[in-house]
Amino acid sequence: MAALNPPSGGSGDPESHVTEALASFLSHCARSSCRSIDFGANNGWMTGYMLSAGSHVLAVEPSKDFARAITETGRLNCGWADRLTVRNVRACAKGTSRHAFETCLAPSACGLCSCGGWRWGNTQGAPQIEVAHGERCAERFGLPANVSGLAFEDLVWEAAAGTGEIDLIKMDADGPEGSWLKALSVMLHGDRPLRVRTIIVEASNVDPRTMHHFQNKLGYTALRLDIHDARRHVTREGFDAYSAPGCIEPLDRLQEQHETFDRLRCKYSPPGPHRPLADNVSRTKLEDEWFAVRAMRHVFHIRPNTTVQGWTTIMQPVLKCSYPLQYVLTLETADELLPEVQSLSPGEHDSPERCRMLGYDQAPCPRCTARGGREVCTHE
Repeated sequence: MAALNPPSGGSGDPESHVTEALASFLSHCARSSCRSIDFGANNGWMTGYMLSAGSHVLAVEPSKDFARAITETGRLNCGWADRLTVRNVRACAKGTSRHAFETCLAPSACGLCSCGGWRWGNTQGAPQIEVAHGERCAERFGLPANVSGLAFEDLVWEAAAGTGEIDLIKMDADGPEGSWLKALSVMLHGDRPLRVRTIIVEASNVDPRTMHHFQNKLGYTALRLDIHDARRHVTREGFDAYSAPGCIEPLDRLQEQHETFDRLRCKYSPPGPHRPLADNVSRTKLEDEWFAVRAMRHVFHIRPNTTVQGWTTIMQPVLKCSYPLQYVLTLETADELLPEVQSLSPGEHDSPERCRMLGYDQAPCPRCTARGGREVCTHE
């Protein structure tokens, strides 16, 4: 697998895929009022992207120092503070057990600055700020002594601000996404009208049945971002660095190399009784590659009417014991997201001139299909 690691630059930065998705689904915010939620806001990178797009944002972050950093970011950027609400709380889904829900809501004392939260720069098993300033870190910097929880559902309604409309919800907190997504599906079925146009979720502890429900019962188009995949590396110019010059070759050229990894069940794989690949159908048969979709250079489109078993296969890590995969669920249809796919007939590109243009020395060159502004080539 070492040979498949992305080269530096290009689309190798995991955060770039999420920011491309944010740009794709919040592009209308500069023209009309829109509302977003960032569950697991961390230090506010994605919240900042949402704000820069023109959205009103509710940022939910239980780590005290991160919550303060997000607030200060809003103040330092002219006009952002009026559209930013920060909640330094845990988001607690009512659908969990009563004990778990009440424990999540209850205040928990924490003298440390971070009191949890994902961060780089850990030393000696703890964040650098705690190593430097000790157990009374929060008191020294004037941070809250306790962190409590609020109901996930109440936070969603707060962000909707009485409109019943939310343009985008981003969920990435390395754990509770499964309970949040289930709670949201109940809300979308509820008596109180709610419409969520787009969801970006890291699928930590997300059950394949939940994803199946969103796609097949709630009518969401499902896309998978290629974070933690590494079979494709789309450069800034729009071509795959692993393919022949000037062309994009099919992923199934690496199918044998990835078969073992497709079968692995790792720490972040979805829970449940469904066994991966029990029907011997590979993820390559369940997803279509899309290129140049809005601001997204490369995504995987989950084919409509995918079964629960299919979703179980799709949600397995592509790389050995990798992080959970990230998905976009949107009410926009495939036709709205991507123009109609048009095939090029063999006669149009069998000429030597055509082959040289694609970077091949002689005819016949690969048969190509135009997809999203790019040519996906298959050797014949």
